[in-house]
Amino acid sequence: MSVNLHPAIHPAVNPPSSPLLEVHDLSIGFATGPADRSGRPALATVERLSLQLQPGQTLGLVGESGSGKSLLALAVMGLLPPTARILGGRLRVAGQDLLNATPAQWQHLRRHTLAMVFQNPRQALNPVRPIGLQLQDALQSRAPLSRAQAQAQALALLEQVDIDQAPARLKAYPHELSGGMCQRVLLALALSREPRLLLADEPTTGLDITTQAAILKLLTRLASERHMATLLITHNLAMARQHCSYLAVMHAGQLVETGPAAQVLQHPLHPYTRGLRAATPQRGLALGDLQAMPGSLPDLGRADLPACRFAERCLQVQTRCDTQAPEWRPQASAPSGALHQAACWSLN
Repeated sequence: MSVNLHPAIHPAVNPPSSPLLEVHDLSIGFATGPADRSGRPALATVERLSLQLQPGQTLGLVGESGSGKSLLALAVMGLLPPTARILGGRLRVAGQDLLNATPAQWQHLRRHTLAMVFQNPRQALNPVRPIGLQLQDALQSRAPLSRAQAQAQALALLEQVDIDQAPARLKAYPHELSGGMCQRVLLALALSREPRLLLADEPTTGLDITTQAAILKLLTRLASERHMATLLITHNLAMARQHCSYLAVMHAGQLVETGPAAQVLQHPLHPYTRGLRAATPQRGLALGDLQAMPGSLPDLGRADLPACRFAERCLQVQTRCDTQAPEWRPQASAPSGALHQAACWSLN
């Protein structure tokens, strides 16, 4: 994976030439009040976010709740809420410009290229239709299939996501299944599109630890088998390290650090990443060793937000952090050859 956050930063050694997902300087805002003089919404939630994802690679997008991670996924899927606006930048999937896509192009993308697994599978599934019919609907919307063909493929999908007694489950309603089983069904629905890019937004929320591990192991295996690019959104650093090759750390709508997962978590560069790591339970650490992250996310509706939105929580803050956007500073290449970099003035 290459994460290119600034035009002057070269993301990796010999990166692939055709990324599946390209996000460049993307800013997303919300219309929460009178527009400013430029006519843009008053609240910029995601600011100048850039990243790239190659086919077959898994990128973990990590950060606290409210950092803008899910908003990015919704933008990629074309599912932003009505009050949200793209303020600027570029967003492409498989070379196609999403910001100017027509409704017909979006429909084609969601049927053949993009799929998303949401946080709450029970809300994402239709409560009044058996899961078998929901899978058949998805399959028949993508290709002309007979009822028997769609049913056979629906059964195969349930078996592929390791659902026990799959033939009987075809007739089950979502409320008759456990949370983990509903998440497997949602993953089967996503896979029915044979996507090239899968977005997984906190896919283990509300599940017990054992089920979380099983779902993520399954997601990793299927992504490998299908050579899917996968964007895994999570606030769980341990989960991201185990299941992602690369990480992008996000704080208050800004990316602050990127690189190979092991490198980022073993040798974090940005004060925010170090804070997240210190607050995360790790093997060999007692509960008393954990350190709470100071402060909280800033109010993004403020007119006086500092250029670095972490400045007010940072123990290494400098005067220029308030007025000058921090430059991206590359670290020596990680053992994989990929670049490890962070946006922080303290990295001199």
